[in-house]
Amino acid sequence: MGPVSIGATGPDECGSHRAGPSRCGAPSGILPEAEMATRDQAAAVKLNGGGQIYSRVASGPTRRRRTAVLAKVLLFTVLAGACENPLAPESCGPIPQQTVHVGESASVPVCFNDENGDGVSLSASSSDPVVATAEARGSAVTVTAVSPGTATVTVTATDPGGLSGTVSFSVMVPNRAPQAADTISARTVEVGKTASVDLSASFEEPDGQPLSYHASSSDETIATVSVSGSTVTAAAVSVGTATVTVTARDPEGLEATQSFDVTVTAPGTPDLYFSDVDPATIRAVPGAGITVNFTIRNAGSAPSPPAVSRVHQSNDGTIDPADPAISEHIRIEALAPLATTTILRRFSFSNRALPGTVVFIGMCIDAVTGEQDTENNCSDAVRITITTTGYGIVRLTDNSVADGSPAWSPDGAQIAFESNRDINFEIYVMNADGSGVARRTNSANDDDFSPAWSPDGRRIAFSSRSVLPSSPRFILAMDADGTGPTRLNDLGDAHNPAWSPDGRRIAFQLAPHMTSDDDAEVYLMNADGSGVSQRTDNADNDYAPTWAPDSYRIAFVSDRGGDPDIYVMSLQGTGPTNLTDNDENDSAPAWSPDGHRIAFVSDRDGDRDIYVMLADGTEVINLTVNADDDSAPAWSPDGTRIAFVSDRDGNPEIYVMNVPVFRSVAASRQDLTGRTRRPTIFLPGPESNRR
Repeated sequence: MGPVSIGATGPDECGSHRAGPSRCGAPSGILPEAEMATRDQAAAVKLNGGGQIYSRVASGPTRRRRTAVLAKVLLFTVLAGACENPLAPESCGPIPQQTVHVGESASVPVCFNDENGDGVSLSASSSDPVVATAEARGSAVTVTAVSPGTATVTVTATDPGGLSGTVSFSVMVPNRAPQAADTISARTVEVGKTASVDLSASFEEPDGQPLSYHASSSDETIATVSVSGSTVTAAAVSVGTATVTVTARDPEGLEATQSFDVTVTAPGTPDLYFSDVDPATIRAVPGAGITVNFTIRNAGSAPSPPAVSRVHQSNDGTIDPADPAISEHIRIEALAPLATTTILRRFSFSNRALPGTVVFIGMCIDAVTGEQDTENNCSDAVRITITTTGYGIVRLTDNSVADGSPAWSPDGAQIAFESNRDINFEIYVMNADGSGVARRTNSANDDDFSPAWSPDGRRIAFSSRSVLPSSPRFILAMDADGTGPTRLNDLGDAHNPAWSPDGRRIAFQLAPHMTSDDDAEVYLMNADGSGVSQRTDNADNDYAPTWAPDSYRIAFVSDRGGDPDIYVMSLQGTGPTNLTDNDENDSAPAWSPDGHRIAFVSDRDGDRDIYVMLADGTEVINLTVNADDDSAPAWSPDGTRIAFVSDRDGNPEIYVMNVPVFRSVAASRQDLTGRTRRPTIFLPGPESNRR
């Protein structure tokens, strides 16, 4: 600024005397100008727009000092407070390019100069949100990568006065190649078959882009490949190994590969063999029937067509197709690989088969188409021993007194019996295995005998008499737990009660007059003791009645032929038929649960043994061949066991034996699938080999 004359004015731009770069900052450099003014003159200052106007007013030494001080203050005030020019925010500098991967985010710091010091707000935008998005957060911008490509992010800073500044930077989202994930395992395929692999789990695309798949085979004479979507399929052509290479490619052409081997084997074959034969050993009586289950399995890798098998008999423990066939062809159904089927076969023996004979039977399958291993096409041998005795004999009671008259409960869980183990005879009950013995009657003045269960298992009938000599016996019935005993008859000497299978009646023997020439007869009465009626009437003894399972026939003992024999008559007492017409003593009949056989006691072989015969008196078999007395047979409800009394250990005890499987005229001839097989096979007895 040059000198200003008195009365004249001169402009000075704000900041023309500043020492620093600020255009509207502190008034540095003003003081010398003010000092000059006070030395020469007083000045008046006024604002004129954006500049300062200085006017010379007067001069004179008498006012110099006061004028100088005033001018100095006025000039500082004008320069410090009266000059102002607002400026827009300005970026602190460029922002470098940012690299962000798909799915990831980056926070980018942003800097702006705020000359006015009144604060700024930030906003951000992306030139291509498909590639990357941008969002201002405080003094930074968050960039999120969406898909491969390049986008420009522009950041705007705005102050409260609406002035703004911008800065831009580039964002690059790189495209990454696919990556192998789960390893593809090797495959084994038979010639003519295929194997498929889903590749969606075998490759990953880090950028989330769709992949296309391609595959090739190292040897298409062994295996060819094709691709459909994400599935690669290898087709087996010939035996050998080929390597399949699979390529996953993204839209930009970047790739990843995996390889796996395909081993081609010869076509699968069936392999039939017998995986089980049950039972492996059998004891059979002459005339008995047996049942054997043969289980066949296809252990091959291909289905087996329907096959043909036969039963063979051998003299040793090895079954061979060359052994004599004793059956017709047995058809075996087609089997899938690892599938099984079970064939049930029944066999019977001649009534004259010699005890002690041992035979072996088994089954062989004819080889089927494609089967290579035929060495296992025959089953193990079933060893069959011809015997005249029951087997699995077990003693249930063991004491020094007398136990007798066993009777099974209807559910087969318990056996009632008589015993004098407590001085006089009482009725006891035990479990079927001999455990849990419990007394059911308890009278020191009476003897109780011959228990018989009601069909519902709720009551037990028995005979009872005073311990005094020549006292008559009466029929009583009590609850199964021994409570509520009730006498059912008042006449004569009654014994051996037998409950009818329908539960309505009780058969028993009765000598009504108890005289020296009085004979016992078979009587019936209702279960409550009413309606007593006589069913036999002759000059000889008829006793020990037992019911047929149909409730319409009764077996009993009679000595009308001169010695005791087993007879059968109708419920009305008509048509008595002698089943055991011989000169020996036969007694204690017991009808089998299926009604086809009758067990009884006979001394025809010198001592009393347990025998079984058909209900018509034929096919008599001795089950207990020994030198001691066996008596009182009682069938288990399922017909598989017989409880009996034997003194083979010195005194009468209760025993139980398994009963051989007898051929039944009503036996099923179906296999386990319910389909009817050919008729029962009859194995020849030893006598047939002598012809």
